[in-house]
Amino acid sequence: MRERNGYRTDLVLTKIEFDDYIVTSIRNLPLKELFFIDDWYIDRLITNWRRTYLDSEYRQYIAGLLTVPKDVKILDIDLLLWFVVRRIVDELIISLAEGFYYDEMESVIGERIHFEPFNHHKDAVVDEHKVRYFLDVLDTVYDRVDKGHDTLSWIREVVNPDYLI
Repeated sequence: MRERNGYRTDLVLTKIEFDDYIVTSIRNLPLKELFFIDDWYIDRLITNWRRTYLDSEYRQYIAGLLTVPKDVKILDIDLLLWFVVRRIVDELIISLAEGFYYDEMESVIGERIHFEPFNHHKDAVVDEHKVRYFLDVLDTVYDRVDKGHDTLSWIREVVNPDYLI
């Protein structure tokens, strides 16, 4: 990639350059320090992204470049690529939260959750009774029942009226 005055002059990257830019950007972020995670977790994130989304992300990148209007004078390609990096970091955060990384992949309700970034397992079912128990504990801790609005009703309003029926 050529640079002039700190700006990239090549707008169209090859798939290899695109992949290299994204992976280098992720590795340059202080993810280990922020989330206290090991290198293998970041490697797994990158590997799963490459396997699952690299092709589609690259196609979206090329399609986006092809649809830029002719009257555009400046295009910040680094910002466009940063959005891809941001989606990958968002997936890392979600996987840490849903996978309960800090509790060795065991949820607060005692379920073993097998979670891979960009590879959500559809067969990993959590016991409904343990979920209800956990919600009851939340209601007790935050005194929600006495205030007239329990957690399960709130979730049903936001997510789905048939949740856990």
